[in-house]
Amino acid sequence: MRDIVEDLHYEGMLLPAGSTVCVPYYSLFRSEWIANADQFDPDRWLASNPQLPQLKEMFTPFSLGKRACVGQNMAMFQMRIIAAHFVRYFDFELVEEPTFEYFFTLKPRSIVMKVKAAE
Repeated sequence: MRDIVEDLHYEGMLLPAGSTVCVPYYSLFRSEWIANADQFDPDRWLASNPQLPQLKEMFTPFSLGKRACVGQNMAMFQMRIIAAHFVRYFDFELVEEPTFEYFFTLKPRSIVMKVKAAE
């Protein structure tokens, strides 16, 4: 939750200073404009989904700002450990050449791999 410091005009509404607002994350991703919002669908995060830009804009798994999740650093550390285990116990083979996107840093846009247990 956040307290509004000064009057805020948003889409024809006035949110007066001193009001408290919050983002209902559960309902945020169940909006009517999201296709099959109540279904588990990892494909909604594929580049071919026309709704992807709006979904990315709303996605904040650890929240933001000074009230961000206190466990964020631990979660990121655990992901590094899991990634290390994958590299140790599995073999990865590129199916096609990856594509990259250049912004402030170089980041992969598409990487397709075959994965099998290490011998």
